[in-house]
Amino acid sequence: MFVAQRDDGLGWRLTATVGTSGISHDTLVSKRTISFASVEAIQAWPNAAVTAIARLGAAGMPQQFEGRAGWMPIHPLTLAGTIRQTVYSNHRAGVRAFATAGLTLPLGVSARAEVACSTTCRPHS
Repeated sequence: MFVAQRDDGLGWRLTATVGTSGISHDTLVSKRTISFASVEAIQAWPNAAVTAIARLGAAGMPQQFEGRAGWMPIHPLTLAGTIRQTVYSNHRAGVRAFATAGLTLPLGVSARAEVACSTTCRPHS
């Protein structure tokens, strides 16, 4: 389900998804059903966009909370970033951050720089 301010992709948009998936006739993996839901809120302008996403699941699926942003301050330059926190079963968690910058050059050539960082936390025993 979604609702949007405009039909051209600009403005705000809210999307909600609910789903179920399962394994039932596999000889190596036991029967399993999982359910999930996600909510995504987006605000888009002609040269920028911001997104917030929450993904929630049952039956051992991880919970994820994510933020994304992208911006084109001048025509040949694009900047973007994502940060995601994931919570797994047994109180384990991870955080991932990703940033990129892209530059459009003449003759159809482009250059891109990327930086990624991630951490995983485990419970103390």
